[in-house]
Amino acid sequence: MKRLIVLVAAAAAGAVAVQQKMRAQQAEQDLWAEVTGPAPAPAGEPPSGVIH
Repeated sequence: MKRLIVLVAAAAAGAVAVQQKMRAQQAEQDLWAEVTGPAPAPAGEPPSGVIH
């Protein structure tokens, strides 16, 4: 029983660590997006703001 509790606690701690890592990566991406400006339009699509 004690092993099961330890296993569940370790899994929960791992899940929290993964969530924190993902939030940090998203924050870094958001920061770079602010610094570098909008991403270019995908190939084959007009840039945003162009009316056809």
